[in-house]
Amino acid sequence: MPVLDQMRVWPRLNIVLVPAIACLLALAFSFFVGVVRTVNERWTRQATLFVVICTALTILIMMIQIFMIRHDYLHQYWREYLHALRAGGEAGES
Repeated sequence: MPVLDQMRVWPRLNIVLVPAIACLLALAFSFFVGVVRTVNERWTRQATLFVVICTALTILIMMIQIFMIRHDYLHQYWREYLHALRAGGEAGES
């Protein structure tokens, strides 16, 4: 889309996104801690399911990360991006 290509500030959008994502992460962590405290007082089926799902997702993500580290998986985009940075040019330059 030509409009998006012409926006000079588009790559700097992370200045806006990082604080927003940090706030969402803080709210999610606060909610998780509240659920864990509730579970300590009384085990409800909903709280148990929430803790089990969070634990399963954490284990799954860790297993994927370990697999990728052990098998030296690196996406082609990052190879080119890091190569361009090491060469002193900007990423995406030919």
